[in-house]
Amino acid sequence: MTGTATPRGTPAVGVFAYVTDRRRPVVHVIDTDTNAEVIAVDLPSIAGDIAVSSDGRRAFALSLQTSQIFPIDTEFNARLATITLDQVGSSIATGPAGNVAYVTLRGTDELAVINTDAGNVSARIPVGNSPVDVAVTHDGAMAYVANTASSVSAVNLATRSVVATIPIGDRPAAIAVAPDDSRVYALALSSRMFVIFAATNSVVDEISINGSLSALAVTPSGAFVYVANPPGKVSVVDTAAGSVSGTIGVGSFPAGVGFTPDGALAYVGSGGMTPDTGTISVINAQTQAVTDTISFPAGTPVSPASVAVANVRP
Repeated sequence: MTGTATPRGTPAVGVFAYVTDRRRPVVHVIDTDTNAEVIAVDLPSIAGDIAVSSDGRRAFALSLQTSQIFPIDTEFNARLATITLDQVGSSIATGPAGNVAYVTLRGTDELAVINTDAGNVSARIPVGNSPVDVAVTHDGAMAYVANTASSVSAVNLATRSVVATIPIGDRPAAIAVAPDDSRVYALALSSRMFVIFAATNSVVDEISINGSLSALAVTPSGAFVYVANPPGKVSVVDTAAGSVSGTIGVGSFPAGVGFTPDGALAYVGSGGMTPDTGTISVINAQTQAVTDTISFPAGTPVSPASVAVANVRP
């Protein structure tokens, strides 16, 4: 590990959204009570993806440009010692164990298991060709890896081995797990989402969603999947009906979606049409309408992207 933490001040308490920026080497920290940015945590390089620990005490920003993970102490919004990898990762996820993160490595077709306390790679699990995204079940038993070469790898995290390779009828670009771990949702680059039944590791449904697709998140109730659907909307999938029930207009080119733990709000990072028009849309999940838009000063290069939300407690 390299780097040092910034000095500590007054600890933060509450629910915060952490949003990466593909134009600036920062993580935007949004207070969900006020929908105001409380700080932009400086990073050594631009981060593409972000995940938070199950206890809410850490955020892990995965560099888009270098072989690094940037841990952040969420209580004090302080960057901690950098974790160095041997190659650039594609995506990062955490599970219920507070000191473990998982990173997809496209260069070697592997899922790296990261001991975040020790700051090193503790295992490397071969998966499918060109893995681009990973999601961990809420019980911590399995990880599901979306491979660009039209498959999903089901990984047993206890044995650290692939127990099933699930063929997908298109190139999956993003993946998410239902709150009860019964379903896995794999998003293609365009036009459709595949539903995997976890008990059999098989595709049981295919849902049409018009247009390009970039990210997804499942509501904490499991009733809906919000799909970032560029150029300017979120498509809402009713999981019981297996179809799109509506759309929500957001900023241009949405790239990340995250829900507050209570499911009341969704935060959507959108890159914008020009370098200074990126926004973060706040959606009331009950009414499925945007209730606030977080923007940035004119002329500020900004491109909000991946979103993770944590309940930060002392």
